[in-house]
Amino acid sequence: MRPLPPARLLPVTVLALLGLAATALAINWPLEPLTTSHNLGNSYGEYQWYGGAPYLHPGIDVMGVPGQPVYAVKSGYVKAVLTTSASLHCRVAIGDLPGTAECDGWLYAHLDQPTIQVLPGDFVPEGAYLGDLVLWPIANFHHCHFVKIRNSGYPWASNWSFIANPLDELVAIADTAPPVFRTVATGDQFAFFPNNTHTYYPSGSTLSGAVDIIARVDDKIQDPFWRLAPYRITYEIHNDTFSTGPITSFIFTGQLFWEQSVNVIYQDDATYNTYGDYDIRDYYFIVTNTDADSVVEASDAAQAWHTENFNNGLWWVKVTAYDRGGNATADSMPVATANYFTMSGSAIPCDGDPDSSGTIVRAPDLPGAPQTTVNLHGDFTFPGGMLGKTRLQFQRSGYVTLDTNIVNPSTPVALSLVPDYLVGDCNHDGLRDVFDVLKMIDFVFAGSPNAPFPYWSGDLDFNRIFDVFDILTLIDLVFAGAPAPHAPTCYP
Repeated sequence: MRPLPPARLLPVTVLALLGLAATALAINWPLEPLTTSHNLGNSYGEYQWYGGAPYLHPGIDVMGVPGQPVYAVKSGYVKAVLTTSASLHCRVAIGDLPGTAECDGWLYAHLDQPTIQVLPGDFVPEGAYLGDLVLWPIANFHHCHFVKIRNSGYPWASNWSFIANPLDELVAIADTAPPVFRTVATGDQFAFFPNNTHTYYPSGSTLSGAVDIIARVDDKIQDPFWRLAPYRITYEIHNDTFSTGPITSFIFTGQLFWEQSVNVIYQDDATYNTYGDYDIRDYYFIVTNTDADSVVEASDAAQAWHTENFNNGLWWVKVTAYDRGGNATADSMPVATANYFTMSGSAIPCDGDPDSSGTIVRAPDLPGAPQTTVNLHGDFTFPGGMLGKTRLQFQRSGYVTLDTNIVNPSTPVALSLVPDYLVGDCNHDGLRDVFDVLKMIDFVFAGSPNAPFPYWSGDLDFNRIFDVFDILTLIDLVFAGAPAPHAPTCYP
């Protein structure tokens, strides 16, 4: 005799936690008591491996006892009664609509086949008895695998999509235990590695380039034994003056690409070996594999913390894990970043001097404080520049020594040298005298290659031409005591 269906509850409007949209109607639990939270043995999106290929657990496992009745959480039409693997995996799928059109539905798995009371095509009301839980032969893991699905056609095959975490719609989720962070192999809070590799930075290393972050964390929902994946993870990077985030790593809600995305979320290798079976639950999350939405896709694996976009120095990495009950736990650790790249540019005198050779460029803060002397065109290259802020120092006789910061150069930079000289001091000895007049006469009339230095120190009327008028002005300055012209900072 099938059990009488429990009394139905009136629909209840619930507000989703953690910034998610409100759910229109709350559903009861598929096991009695229907309006009380149950222990969970596995969660939505949790890493699973029982031999073969690992996958993301496409549902929640509501713990019960063998022979315990399972009830429909919503009225609908039976779309499938089938098994995916012998008698332990018998299941019932109930959709919202009759016929072959695509619709949402609920899946109830691990029913004892002889007790199943419905057939494909049946209409079942909310609270209807579906069958009993099968006796699970391993670890007393008697449970109802429960999840929201979507499919089309009739009857449904087991190729349905997993479209929602039931915890987003179930009533009365009692969860007082917050997620727990655990140290990684080095004893640190987190581990770091170059994006999409399995080569890890040793503890205390300086990071560079695109970096992935591993956090080891788990959660429990009422059951004291089974460790689950958290509901949501975020991360942020900050120092005393700048913060980015929190950035959503994962929210285990919505559609789950359960076979394609397992290695996007979980690191699984000899060093950080994620487990998910009856004996071991240990989860290493790659928290940086995210484009900050709630859908985990294969393309998210390309994402990383791009340290090259951050100034070199000390940063704090903070990861926060949340459960569906609203509890949160955070952990953080400091790391240093230093990125190096080839930096090139030109030192160009702003007074129009076409010859920049002899200018010395230094990078006093780089390892070894490199310096170089530029060529005729003022070109320089440092192969060891730091991304972030790099201080460059420019020095040339007759010009003001410049000390400037270049911030995140993505293309070669051109810097102007400011002249600092006496107008008319054509030999740059600090005096304006007959020797400067002779140098100008020799340059203008005899075609001497020895130009005034700095180049435009002989252009006394600032018209960018060296001619007899400059010589006459210089003679008047040196011999007749004419007032000295004042050189502009830069030529127009």
